[in-house]
Amino acid sequence: VRAERRPEAASVPQSDGDKTPAVELEHVRSVYNAIAPQWHGTRYKAWPRVAKFCLMNCGPGALVADVGCGNGKMADSACRRGARTIACDTSDALIDIAHKAHGDKRYECLVADGVRLPYRSSAFDVALNIAVLHHLSTAERRLQCIRETLRILKPGGRALFYAWAKEQKNGAANRSGHQFDAPDVLVPFHLREHGPHYDRETARQCPAHAVRDDRKNATVLKRYCHVFAEGELRGLVAGAARVDECYYDEGNWAVAC
Repeated sequence: VRAERRPEAASVPQSDGDKTPAVELEHVRSVYNAIAPQWHGTRYKAWPRVAKFCLMNCGPGALVADVGCGNGKMADSACRRGARTIACDTSDALIDIAHKAHGDKRYECLVADGVRLPYRSSAFDVALNIAVLHHLSTAERRLQCIRETLRILKPGGRALFYAWAKEQKNGAANRSGHQFDAPDVLVPFHLREHGPHYDRETARQCPAHAVRDDRKNATVLKRYCHVFAEGELRGLVAGAARVDECYYDEGNWAVAC
């Protein structure tokens, strides 16, 4: 792994009640608002096993919550069999993209925080929480996000959680370019200032920590991630729901419950 791609250990502040920690504001929310168009250009569909879960559970008449939806790449899989989906994310830039790309009567998009979901309890048949938990900087916030995702489910409802794995095995490290030496890391992202996904007129301001890489004609931003050890995600979910399946997929640990 080249030096510039190796994640750095992160200094993570403690939780302050309901206040979003500064590391998430700077290294998650501001980052995703800045990189949203480029991110959207390379992430356009659900992973195969996520799509399979949706096809098995998101049938006609089902109401689905897509928590931390990003650019809405789960829209097709979640709605294909006739389900209706309410999707949310903390990045308004990604929600704008999701709404323009997928927003219709079957896939509604709004800005909301997975740690404090604005939905009533026992409202949804299915909940998706894909690649969200690893951007939350304390164990308390990760557990709260899981509890919120499960709170909004009807009795007997099903949820699927994915979170980035510390153990990048089966070629996953070769695909992502990352090896993790610590559970809390800052992962570089090169925001290209050229190409089909860059528009200088509409580009968002980069967060304060960003640095210029003239050699690559890019700006380097760093995303905060807590990478999950084997069994960690299952342990968090098992305290609040019946775990049906736990598996490794696309460099992530996954739990269906």
